[in-house]
Amino acid sequence: MVEVKKRTKKDLLLEIEERDRKIEEYLDLAKRTKADFENYKKQKEREYLSLRKSIETNLILEFLAIFDSLERASKEKDAEKLKEGLSFILRQFSEILKNKQIERLKTDKEQFSPSFHTAIATCPTHEEHDGKIIEELQAGFLLSGNLLRPAHVIVGKTEKKCEAG
Repeated sequence: MVEVKKRTKKDLLLEIEERDRKIEEYLDLAKRTKADFENYKKQKEREYLSLRKSIETNLILEFLAIFDSLERASKEKDAEKLKEGLSFILRQFSEILKNKQIERLKTDKEQFSPSFHTAIATCPTHEEHDGKIIEELQAGFLLSGNLLRPAHVIVGKTEKKCEAG
């Protein structure tokens, strides 16, 4: 038979008080942990917004340099100098895109891929150009290797497929 230890009322009250103290201690710890976590979340949100604003500011400053170049070019009267100015602006803009890890999709005589291209139209062509891009209407771009915008293209189709389609 198991022997049950008799406890006095005083012992039971002390044990209850000890457990209440522990409960309060754990509850206080949980409240402090929750407050710390809330403060951490607010701090991270502030840091994120600050970083985002900094990135946006830098990007705007880079675009303002292009704006300045376009403004100068728009005042140019000499057609040859205007053409040179526009070529410079295009290189300047291309460099900004490159620095942002944005690259233009290659489309010239490439095989059409619905993952990277949107076919706007088809054009009758010789069999060796069937399914290949004939003309780019709008450039497509990758951002860090991921599709940012598909290229809008005209795709070549052999006459037989055009008639059947």
